Amino acid sequence: MSWFHYPSLLGILLAATLPALPQRYAPLAVGIALHLLLDFSLQSRWATTKATNRRALLVHSATAGFLPLVGLGLAANNPGLALVGGLMGFVSHLAVDSQDKFGLPRWPGLAVDQAAHLAVIVAVFCCIEQAC
Repeated sequence: MSWFHYPSLLGILLAATLPALPQRYAPLAVGIALHLLLDFSLQSRWATTKATNRRALLVHSATAGFLPLVGLGLAANNPGLALVGGLMGFVSHLAVDSQDKFGLPRWPGLAVDQAAHLAVIVAVFCCIEQAC
C-alpha cells in the first residue's frame, strides 16, 4: 500500500468512530473524514495535474473543499451554514492548492497543505458552533 492511501484510511477510521464521539464533535469529525477521503482516495491521475490544469483544480476544489464542509454543516443540522461553509471550503481549497505545496519539498509541502485545509474545517466548525 502506498503512503498516499494512509490519509484515506484515517478518514475511514474517523468515520467509523462517529457513533462513539460526543454529538457535539460529530460534525467536525464528518468534515475531517470527508476531506481526508475526498482529498486523497478520489483523486484521479487527471486531478493530480491541478498544478497545471485549471479545470482539474476547480473540480478537485469542488469535491475536496466544498463537499466536506457541506457535510459538516448538515451533520450540525444547519443547512444554511452548510452552504456558506461549502463555499468557504471551495474557495480556501482552491487558494491553498493553487500554491502547489507552497514551493516546499514533498513531505513538508504536504504537511503545510493539509494543515491549511484542516484549519479551515476547524474554523468553519467553530463558526457553526457559535451560530447553533
